[in-house]
Amino acid sequence: MSLHPTYRPDIDGLRAVAIVPVILFHYGLSGFEGGYVGVDVFFVISGYLITSILHREMRMGEFSFAAFYERRIRRLLPAFAVVTGASFLTGCIGFLPADLEALSSSLVAAWFFAANLYFWKKTDYFDTEAIDKPLLHTWSLAVEEQFYIVFPCLLLAALRWFPAHLRTIIAGCALLSLLAAAAVVGHAPEAAFYLPHLRAWELLAGALLALRVIPPPQTAVVRDALAIAGLALIGLAVFTFDAATLFPGLSAVIPVLGTAMVITAGSAGGARCNHILGARPLVLTGLLSYSLYLWHWPLFVFAHYRLGRAPAGLELLWLAALTLVLAVLSWRYVERPLRGKSRRLTRRTLFRATALTVGLATLAGVGVRLSGGLPGRLPAAVAATAAVGEEPIPFREACSGLGLDAVRDGGLCILGENGATGFLLWGDSHALSLAPAVDRAAAQEGLGGRFAGKSACPPLLGTLEFKRSKTSCTGFNHAVLEYIDREPSLRTVFLVARWSYYLSIAQSDEDRRRFADALEALVERLRARGIRVVVVEQVPEMPGDIPSLAARAAWFGWPPADDLPAAEYRRQQGALRATLGIDEATVEPSGFELLDPGRAFCDDDRCRAIRAGKPLYRDAHHLSQEGAALLIPLFQHSLASNKGGT
Repeated sequence: MSLHPTYRPDIDGLRAVAIVPVILFHYGLSGFEGGYVGVDVFFVISGYLITSILHREMRMGEFSFAAFYERRIRRLLPAFAVVTGASFLTGCIGFLPADLEALSSSLVAAWFFAANLYFWKKTDYFDTEAIDKPLLHTWSLAVEEQFYIVFPCLLLAALRWFPAHLRTIIAGCALLSLLAAAAVVGHAPEAAFYLPHLRAWELLAGALLALRVIPPPQTAVVRDALAIAGLALIGLAVFTFDAATLFPGLSAVIPVLGTAMVITAGSAGGARCNHILGARPLVLTGLLSYSLYLWHWPLFVFAHYRLGRAPAGLELLWLAALTLVLAVLSWRYVERPLRGKSRRLTRRTLFRATALTVGLATLAGVGVRLSGGLPGRLPAAVAATAAVGEEPIPFREACSGLGLDAVRDGGLCILGENGATGFLLWGDSHALSLAPAVDRAAAQEGLGGRFAGKSACPPLLGTLEFKRSKTSCTGFNHAVLEYIDREPSLRTVFLVARWSYYLSIAQSDEDRRRFADALEALVERLRARGIRVVVVEQVPEMPGDIPSLAARAAWFGWPPADDLPAAEYRRQQGALRATLGIDEATVEPSGFELLDPGRAFCDDDRCRAIRAGKPLYRDAHHLSQEGAALLIPLFQHSLASNKGGT
């Protein structure tokens, strides 16, 4: 039986089942928190269709890499060029410099089909910062294209040298990829999400279907049951998964298996569900799915950026309508005309045009990066406000990236007077933000201290690590403890972290208990050395990037959003206090002191983020130099009690 895929309208209908949840998930509609699994459905479909074609061509001796990549270019790049070009031009008009720089970098990465690698290093797909990245969705296209660089070679080699073991080889690769993803997802979820070898098993699942590893059922009853069960599994993932689901890994088996069941059910005469999927509205949606996928996300990002909030109500309806219109136009006048071979656009011309486009995209992206994001487009006041987010961070260059031996031996940055070491500021990037205030406070008190900081590393004992943290903290924290044990003049240790964040990503009550135990163990260890311990509560965490919001408010004429309800800050503080068993009636916790930086920012009702028109933050939760300066009196008062030991 030929493996060449005759047209199956039910697969276009299945594409509709994939794209609609993705869009509704991105639009933030309640109930579709797992809509991101639509991408996994697309992966299986792609693996099935492409392998069906490749396998037939290779067996008949008709395969050529040039023809294969010509088809890929004709299928993907025309619409891709239009959408990425439109996104870049829109960003040049309406993005602040830092955001335009990021967009320019992602444009270059997207055109080299390396967007997944770029965003792996830059972005958590589920974090709020993702909302300002118009080309974030191109990560999935990059995964596919990286797969299709390797897979044809693997398939060709297996057919040539191990034809009898072809299915076993593909199944073995799929199993290895799945097991690797399952092993990685718990401690490095971004890697499992973005990296091609950890996603390859989903495309290989489709390839196994094309190779008929499992013969399709021959009876209508079994086909019906299989298709219904497959759609149910996809629906289960869409409606029960969310951002907290450990994904992809083993959880992705549910939508992948469901997709495979639907495809299999329709490959031997179809089932009722497959006939339903072949209904004209679903087929039309499936035909538009690629253009819908390309357009929906940039439009949502730009709307969010311009409004300063997520579109809602009628705004979403208008956005959906615009997405549909652009997708139809893109499909009709860009995708379809260029998909097939034409005399005007020969293979040689196509490859040359592709190389030229990649070069132009690279020049545009690099040029904007070198210009600093074209700041001359903005009014001077707007540019100055936005620039706070990019201001130099004192102590960052000199104090970050220290080797463990340097930390143990006291090669830490000096705060205050260069002399006796009476105190240590220890923590994550929040400690780095506070370092200028502590430095100036110590200098005014005539004290000397040291700074030990590592981004994304709370100062805790043991090997406690956190989901979504890309940093291993254990070695650094133990090196700091060794330094403390060797420093006899140390009298006070300030512990600083973004406490509520680490507690919010703890996976269970047991994780939170471990967090509390680790902090309490550290306090006890330091007290046993006669060291005074000051736990610095986090600064008020604002609802958005303050320099960006303030600059856009001035640029676009919004009301300034420059504060946080004090009650919300108390809730943020409550995460740490509740974990440590401290209630509002507690005047002073046992064994350590609490230092509340919110006193400098908050009154009874509000916590401010801007003073005299200047942002007090360089993002949503790291203080700017202006903001850190407000804490000098607080640390000066706390350090005053340290004088007796220096």
